[in-house]
Parts: sequence; C-alpha cells; structure tokens
Amino acid sequence: MKLIAHRGNSSKAPENTIISFKKSVISGFKIIEFDVQLSKDNVPVIFHDKRLERTTNGKGYLKDYLWDELKKLDAGKWFGEKFIKEKIPSLDEILKLFLGKTHLQIEIKSNEEALSQIIVNSLEKNLWLKKYNQIPYCIPGFSITSFNINQVIKVKKIQPNINVGWLVDKNNNEKNLLENLLDNNINMYIPNVNSSFWNNAELKKSLKENNITICAWGSKKLNDVKKMLYSGADAMTVDWPEEAIKII
Repeated sequence: MKLIAHRGNSSKAPENTIISFKKSVISGFKIIEFDVQLSKDNVPVIFHDKRLERTTNGKGYLKDYLWDELKKLDAGKWFGEKFIKEKIPSLDEILKLFLGKTHLQIEIKSNEEALSQIIVNSLEKNLWLKKYNQIPYCIPGFSITSFNINQVIKVKKIQPNINVGWLVDKNNNEKNLLENLLDNNINMYIPNVNSSFWNNAELKKSLKENNITICAWGSKKLNDVKKMLYSGADAMTVDWPEEAIKII
C-alpha cells in the first residue's frame, strides 16, 4: 500500500505550503496530495478551505481575493513562528518546482466551471502532460481527483489520458458504482476510511478486476492505516507518513 502525503508532510509543516511539500520529499514520501481552487482573477492556487482565517492572516473567502493579494498573506505562522514566511503557492509554482521529482495528486477543491480546464492548461504549460505516462502513482507523474464527479468527468473529456479519481464520503451510494466508474472512464475510487465500501469484498474485487485503483482518505489515527492495509487499499492519504510507514 502506497502512502500519500496529505497536503504535504502536514504534521511537520503548515499544510499546502512549499515547505510542507519539500519536507515530504526529503523524508522519502514523493506522492503528495494538495488542493486547488481559483482566485478572483482565475489563478489556480494551493489552498484547502473556502475561507482564509484558519491557516492565514487573511479574512473572508479566498475566491474574493486577487492572486496579487493572496500571495502576500502569511500561511505559516498559525503552525509555528519558524514558518512565518510561508505563503500560499500557485499551482504553476508547484509544477515548476517539483517537475520530475514527485507524483502530485491534485484535488479540485472548488466547483468553478473553468477550474478543470485551467488545471489541465497549467499541466500542459509546465510540461507535465508531455513528460509523464498516466500510470497510477508513478513517480514522477500526477493524478487529478475531486469530490465533485462532474469535475472529474470534465477532466476526462478535456484529456482522456489523465488518471482521475473520485473522492466520496462514508455515506456514498454504492449501487451501480462499477458501471458508473467504467462509463465515465474513472481510474481511481477514493472512499473515506469509514465507508461501508471496505466491508464489501465482492465490490472491491470487481473494481480491481477492472483495473480501478482503490484509495482511501480521512485517516485520523494509525489504526486506520492498519485497517486500510488489511482491507486491500492500494494507497491512502496520511498527515504523518513517517509514522504510518512503520506499520506497512
């Protein structure tokens, strides 16, 4: 089972920042997950929440700020004084910095209609589309995920070769799941660690027989890592990869 550094090495550095991603790579965890949404002027930026307060010194909704305003905010002090210079990165910055070094799992966080196309454009501009085969979790490489299945489907329509994953919560309806994934050419299924899906041996087998990668998200404790390992997950996101690796 592969470990995905959730928002970087987010137990060691402020989430979704360059230092968090660098710490992940230095520690040997080169599959990195992060969130992308749009600024007011349609720049794709790396940030999780809709609002700025939890992890920056800004106030209000991220979508109401221009990129020139967002990049001036402090995105590290909340985690510790030594991170006071950390900023919100743009997607272009991350793609340039980690070209050839990592697998980036890019989560489409917001629902703007243009976001899927903007992300694909950024990948193409920064040579990621040209350089990397779309094999799940190959290093270097990338994948695109979202809770919004329409965003996932849209990525596939724009560029059918991109490896995409559908994130779902623990209460997702599993009826006709395999058909839905195959009909939309979705490569990865990513349920919550507490989803009933993990108890459905027949469904898990069917997905794997159809070459659909099964991942997990939402781990809160190390026992979740054991649970996913024994449940047949191919990969999972964790905030503490250095601790999780000891289990697998």
